[in-house]
Amino acid sequence: MVAALAMLGCSVARADQCDVQTAEIVQATGARFDHRSPSGENVFFKHPLTQEFVMNCRDKIGVGPGNVSLSFNGAYPTPGYFDLVAVAAASSLKVSPAEVRSMAVLCHKTALTDSDEMAEATSKIVKVECQAFRRDGGGTLISVWPPQKE
Repeated sequence: MVAALAMLGCSVARADQCDVQTAEIVQATGARFDHRSPSGENVFFKHPLTQEFVMNCRDKIGVGPGNVSLSFNGAYPTPGYFDLVAVAAASSLKVSPAEVRSMAVLCHKTALTDSDEMAEATSKIVKVECQAFRRDGGGTLISVWPPQKE
């Protein structure tokens, strides 16, 4: 972990929670850290299985771990893409990768058949939001969030 933080240009004493989550995702997925947004809230990664890979360091109400979003250039992602979504979400949100993967696959299939090209799946541990379409060569975007707090 210390080595991963050093790769991000952080000392352990200066690392914030977003730096820690970033290092954990790099370590778990094999992704390469690309950059952090000027606001510091979004972290961008590079990985060969996805066109865009972003982690938001805040949840929807601004506290705690945020979402991960990964895109695929096509309507039918590879199994490795779904594995990457699951591992990234599990690393960031500390949840079961198996449950995330099955929810992501179901959400994707539902979005492909929905007239709005959108779908979501929710459990006690996570919320998965999907957009998937066949038109214009197809595309897929899956975001995994912590569940909404009641």
